[in-house]
Amino acid sequence: MRKTPGTTLPIFGVMYMLAEYGTFALANTLAFGNINPPQLAMIPVGAACSLFGMGIGILIRRRRAHHAPDAE
Repeated sequence: MRKTPGTTLPIFGVMYMLAEYGTFALANTLAFGNINPPQLAMIPVGAACSLFGMGIGILIRRRRAHHAPDAE
């Protein structure tokens, strides 16, 4: 079963936000003691980046399928 972009985009958006928070913000919090909460506004940004990348992948897959010779 192939997943649609609508089901995977929120997951990629959260992963994008957690990548920044789990590295730089968390290290800054641990080193200096100030609390940096995760930026939830980064979730739609990550989802938009993922949507753009998925769109490119879909276009490439369709072009390859369209130009591929029939295997008979």
